[in-house]
Amino acid sequence: MDIARVPHGGRGGENLGEDPLLAGEIGGAIGGGIQSEGLLAVAKHYVANNFEWLRTGEGSFTRRSPAIDVRVSKRTLHEIYLEPFRRALVRYGVAGLLGSYNRLNGQYTCQDPDLLDIPRTQWRWAGFTVPDFLFAVRDPRAALEARLDLPALLKAFQVVRLAPGEVSPVGMDIPIDALAIYDDDSRSRVVPGMYEIQLGVSWVDLRLKADVQVP
Repeated sequence: MDIARVPHGGRGGENLGEDPLLAGEIGGAIGGGIQSEGLLAVAKHYVANNFEWLRTGEGSFTRRSPAIDVRVSKRTLHEIYLEPFRRALVRYGVAGLLGSYNRLNGQYTCQDPDLLDIPRTQWRWAGFTVPDFLFAVRDPRAALEARLDLPALLKAFQVVRLAPGEVSPVGMDIPIDALAIYDDDSRSRVVPGMYEIQLGVSWVDLRLKADVQVP
């Protein structure tokens, strides 16, 4: 769903062109087709993921440098970069949104509460948000506070730790050294959202749990 803006971008060959309307319509139709077969589609990479240089930063896993910081005006962001995602999510009902590696105007997209709030409040979208692999989230706690539904993949579950009796930023009552990605009364919606969309039942009625223990 990325707009093709940089000719040497590594993912350019997978993009759907330079036109936000066409990218949104084609990407949305692909997502709708996937979901018509009983699967969940995830639109990526949210958002302004156009560069190959410093796309994920440089260096080792533990000493990764910052990713590229893409500077975009508010109007350009909404009219060019966000529009394909809006069409796919709102018009075609794509269920998931994957955050990109890059920073946008100084903040990592998966840790930016204002950016992650746009689909939910401005577009009235009720899907779930996940990060790109490993380097998209540099601060799992910031991602959790920004309401990223799955606050990173392996790295988050190794890093996020709560003190005895501490309650998570999204209102989950989580025991020490455990990160539950949902709770019946939680505002974190990745697992509930998946089951509600796929099975058509309410999460409270389903009553499943998926706790991730931290060593």
